[in-house]
Amino acid sequence: MPCQFLLISEQPGLVWLNTLDKALHPIGDLETLSVKEALLKVSERSYDLVILDTRDMDDPGEWVTRLREKNPGLRIMVVTGSPTWRRARQAMQAGAVDYISKSLDREYLRTRVEAALQVHV
Repeated sequence: MPCQFLLISEQPGLVWLNTLDKALHPIGDLETLSVKEALLKVSERSYDLVILDTRDMDDPGEWVTRLREKNPGLRIMVVTGSPTWRRARQAMQAGAVDYISKSLDREYLRTRVEAALQVHV
């Protein structure tokens, strides 16, 4: 059965979204929602992995916490175009399974996603 992925992003870059979709296509299906839509949907539906794009977020840890309050079993990978130690620490302390920099390398993305799927929450 294919994996179900959710990308949460207010402004997914078309190039990056296309790369992510192609990277995940062999192992599952990708749905994209805004933060507000996702907060409603994650309590209703199960996803194998939620990918949280933190482009417009000051504190990714806050959003990881809010998502996990809606569905405690969520595996959440945080991605960003501008990583910092502070933001990584916030996300990981809140329960994210990984924190990565956006990449256009499909193999890198698929490898990190496959590793995140192996993490036990």
